[in-house]
Amino acid sequence: GRNDLDAYRIKLPLQNPKKILPQKGSSIILKKIAFNPNSAELQESSFTELEKLLNELQNNNKIKIEISGHTSKTKEGEEFNQKLSLERADAVKKYLCSKGIDGTRIVCKGFGYSRPLFSENDEDHQALNRRVEILVLEE
Repeated sequence: GRNDLDAYRIKLPLQNPKKILPQKGSSIILKKIAFNPNSAELQESSFTELEKLLNELQNNNKIKIEISGHTSKTKEGEEFNQKLSLERADAVKKYLCSKGIDGTRIVCKGFGYSRPLFSENDEDHQALNRRVEILVLEE
């Protein structure tokens, strides 16, 4: 159970009251989520954005989400990137669960580089293909 302090904390206004999650059936790309290269280890710069997502999930217990990981096409190949993308989605889920979010509200998928936003091979475009998307399943 929650102690009184946690209940009080949740009632405090968010530092950024702007909602980041879209309506049911829509998805967003979590900006500023970064991982170490070829790794599912979240970089510290990711936590500000993850806190916004966490706050929204805490404020509405009905929200269920799908977290999907996407990578860029690399020499490591399809199987490696498929696994990596799922591990990255799982890393976001683990972070949220470590902060008290019920894991049954979160589904993780990894798409590797099967759903690129851009086909251009330059680093700027490939960097945009490396992303974490959040799809709202229920709200």
